[in-house]
Amino acid sequence: CMDSLKMALVQEGLLIVRDYAGPNYYQFDETQMRLVNGFLGLLPEQYRREVAGKIRINQEPPPLDWLLANDPASACKAEDLRQAVTERFSLYENIEPGGTLLMPLLAGISHNFLDDSEECRRLLSALWDVEKTLIEAGMVKSDHFLAIAHNTRHKSGGAGSSGGFIELEGVPTDLEKKN
Repeated sequence: CMDSLKMALVQEGLLIVRDYAGPNYYQFDETQMRLVNGFLGLLPEQYRREVAGKIRINQEPPPLDWLLANDPASACKAEDLRQAVTERFSLYENIEPGGTLLMPLLAGISHNFLDDSEECRRLLSALWDVEKTLIEAGMVKSDHFLAIAHNTRHKSGGAGSSGGFIELEGVPTDLEKKN
């Protein structure tokens, strides 16, 4: 798929990838699930209610047999996404937005967080901050990947770290105005 995208992308074009890049088929590891279930146990009961009304007490990865039978293309080679992009394209920006704990934690209960109350906002903010801290400390890695890439190599030979565009050979540096 990435080879086809590389061939289809015009020289001045950008590839923007935002996707799940965690364990294949959402088969989260033991450490990840232990953290998820620890956070689940801290949530007030009203936020752990499933659509059918049952209170969620434990979260598990989706059964692989079920996933393969019902959605075999779902996250099938997710672990390969980062490498596939970085081997074929030059990165302008690589952002690791998380989702490592929050995605499996909120699966099946996310509807409880639609409330715009102060409590709900504080709770989501605290969960996000803890996940971000664990990722920054290297204790867990981000299960989602956001990359802005180009089809040519940068003059500097590396990816930009400031979030801005860097000069490319033969491409105007003022890409933001051009778009």
